[in-house]
Amino acid sequence: MSILNLALQNVALERKAMSDDQEFRVKSLSTMKKRRDLAKKEPNMKEAMVSSVEPVIALLTQRFGRLKYQGEDVKVQDAASEDEISTISSALDLFRDPEAEDPLTLEDIVDRKNIKKFPRLEKIMEEHCRARHYSFQVKKCGLDSCFYCVMNPPRLSEETFRTLHWLPDPVAEDDGSAYKTFDDLYGTETTDKDRPSLKEHCSPTERDEKLKGIHTAAVTVQFEEICFFCGDTDIYTGQDIQDLKAQYSIIRPICSGCKAAGKEPARRNALKVEKKRKN
Repeated sequence: MSILNLALQNVALERKAMSDDQEFRVKSLSTMKKRRDLAKKEPNMKEAMVSSVEPVIALLTQRFGRLKYQGEDVKVQDAASEDEISTISSALDLFRDPEAEDPLTLEDIVDRKNIKKFPRLEKIMEEHCRARHYSFQVKKCGLDSCFYCVMNPPRLSEETFRTLHWLPDPVAEDDGSAYKTFDDLYGTETTDKDRPSLKEHCSPTERDEKLKGIHTAAVTVQFEEICFFCGDTDIYTGQDIQDLKAQYSIIRPICSGCKAAGKEPARRNALKVEKKRKN
């Protein structure tokens, strides 16, 4: 992600404006889900929104395409087309229950929990997928007993496919000082129990406790009040000042001299005071 941010340096992104009526309708839609729902209901709105972001997509494609990662050009792929999405959706026919009364579609899979609606798909994912905190892998099993792998066999040669293993999880050394190398772990069964985000945070030391007060010193120290008008420190604190503090959240300090000269303390943010009901 940090490399992609390099391409966004000194770049301003702005989509193309739609018609006034379309802009007004989209303005009230605060989430992408609401905009997608509107696009499904009204094809003309979908066409307008897609056309509106095309200049932004073109600029991002051009900027990201100029990047290099480990000496190789970054390849920018186009988003899936409607035909490609339809093809993927039709592939779910392999996992539907032929005896079910209501056939399910791709739209029925909203999140991972909905996969249970497709028992065959759920079984395939358990046998062919590995989900971790930082990754999601898919690998065919190649077994003759698997209907999916029989219909869609691996495209690699059998010899090469046998050497293909799951990407290993980070595994710490016995003393916890470092992580084992990829070559030592590739081809072995691992878990993500040693992933960095599961590490315990450092506990504060005695020295940290002593320094804690320094961070809050600016907050806890109260400075001497001075007059808002002349800077004098002889602040007037009569009953009328106390009454004003009950009516306003901010009352600027005023000295006795300025008060005697007829000046009134500056005040801000009137408080809502409930009026007493008249008997």
